[in-house]
Amino acid sequence: MKTELEQVPEVMSEWLEDAVDTFHSADWWEKHIQQGCEDLIEVTVYESDQFEACWQDWINTGNEYAINDEKFLNRGLKELLNFVMIVVRKK
Repeated sequence: MKTELEQVPEVMSEWLEDAVDTFHSADWWEKHIQQGCEDLIEVTVYESDQFEACWQDWINTGNEYAINDEKFLNRGLKELLNFVMIVVRKK
């Protein structure tokens, strides 16, 4: 997610159904992973710049799930989503 949402948009609920609670922002993931481990690990979390390319590769497969995903992306989902990259290093 690009940002945490106070209310989940309908398009996301339709697309993710029960998995909607698993999507979070980079900030959320960073805080969640570091919690209680600050002295043990270094965490770097950032937004990937490959979002469009990855989705296009998936859509180009012609897979029935990819075709369905494209419909949701075109309904506004791509304005909400990103790919979060997470690097965790032991101190």
